[in-house]
Amino acid sequence: MRRLAKIPDEVREEIGGCFVDSLPVVDEDNRKLLKLNDETFILLRWSDIDVNQHVNNVKYVGWILELAGRNSHHIIEATFTTFSRALRQATEYDPRRCGSVPSVVKHEHINSSFRELFSSMEEGNNVRVCVTGGSGYLGSWLIKKLLEKGYTVHATLRNLDEDRKTSHLKSLPNAESRLVLFQADIYNPEEFEAAIQGCLFVFHLATPMLHTENSKYKDTSEAAIAGVRAIADSCLRSQTVKRLIYTASVMSASALEEDGTGFKTSMDESCWTPLNLSYTYNNQFILDYIKSKTLSEKEILRYNEIETGNKLEVVSLACGLVGGETILSYLPSSLPPVLSQVTGNRLNFDVLRFLQELLGSIPLVHIDDVCEAHIFCMEKPVLRGRFLCAAEAPTIEDMAICYQQNHPELTISQELMSGPDGRSKCDVSKLRKEGFEYKYGMKETLDHSVECARRLGSL
Repeated sequence: MRRLAKIPDEVREEIGGCFVDSLPVVDEDNRKLLKLNDETFILLRWSDIDVNQHVNNVKYVGWILELAGRNSHHIIEATFTTFSRALRQATEYDPRRCGSVPSVVKHEHINSSFRELFSSMEEGNNVRVCVTGGSGYLGSWLIKKLLEKGYTVHATLRNLDEDRKTSHLKSLPNAESRLVLFQADIYNPEEFEAAIQGCLFVFHLATPMLHTENSKYKDTSEAAIAGVRAIADSCLRSQTVKRLIYTASVMSASALEEDGTGFKTSMDESCWTPLNLSYTYNNQFILDYIKSKTLSEKEILRYNEIETGNKLEVVSLACGLVGGETILSYLPSSLPPVLSQVTGNRLNFDVLRFLQELLGSIPLVHIDDVCEAHIFCMEKPVLRGRFLCAAEAPTIEDMAICYQQNHPELTISQELMSGPDGRSKCDVSKLRKEGFEYKYGMKETLDHSVECARRLGSL
């Protein structure tokens, strides 16, 4: 490297403050400097810096590899692309030197370019994610939030020709430039391959609700299991997908004893619903749904146990009963049970009774919170495993009291004021311990559900 004394005076005056008058550091000096900050485990050593007390490029690449794991090549590529662009912008063309570039580089241009890089990464720019089952209640709201945050979204739907399923997605802000729709059916799971290609994260929401006759699967459970396997395998083959977030249901996490005689001490992520029990308030559709969600969730979580090859991180979010607003033109299927006490619909109220019979309470979550939880699980640097997703777990009686206190104009009949006996504590602290915060409790969730139903003419 040149000594400062050999650089022209006008150049030395401009860049002199960036240099220090010291000898090169010793190569094998392993004394540790202070940590960069309180949130990182990266340690800087004297041997990591050059004569100007700048960290060398090789060390930067090492840190990227350490922090980002197998997807680090995307970050490295983005970093050096941005750096080269910054150099081009920062270096002024000097016609007096026949096309050569001057020695002076405008450092503020480089700093500005790197600020743009990290800002764009935080905002989701140029990051592709896939959402299966994108036309439904949760899927459409999740797509809306992902587009707002700057992500490019590949969304799958069963039928692209059905305007009722696509129009609300196409009309979302940024949809024209950042939303790509794919046709795929869970009964033909290989159709999801194209939507997954090029994505960094996949949200798997699609699940078979009604069995398709004359298919290669005997029931919805078999189709759901085949679906999660095919989608997880597509993620592995893509070589780009870092994490798969699976939308599960709290119905698969009952704390009931295997013989159904009572509840365990607490309902948490270690609980799995017994599939051999019968219930007072159930029907075949609900039983098939529970079996399908339970078995498919267990199957998808097995991918976290893969020890060799291209390892995939899998997060399962067992979501409670979802309430709140919607961008759909009709009332989503989860809202009639939420509103059943104030609508007086006995069939929908039986769903609440069943949930309390199965779970000991009604784990409840707002639509905005559950979608934020999905995005939180995507954006965490490292995360895998099973998480319950519910802000609160009231009883039917708690919900009735909340409605009466905040909506006295709505009448609740006496037989809709309470549910089955038996209460199990619902421990939903695991996701909170990872840093997630719910914005909406039971009151806000019920209030927004009422507002939504009124807006759509259902209340």
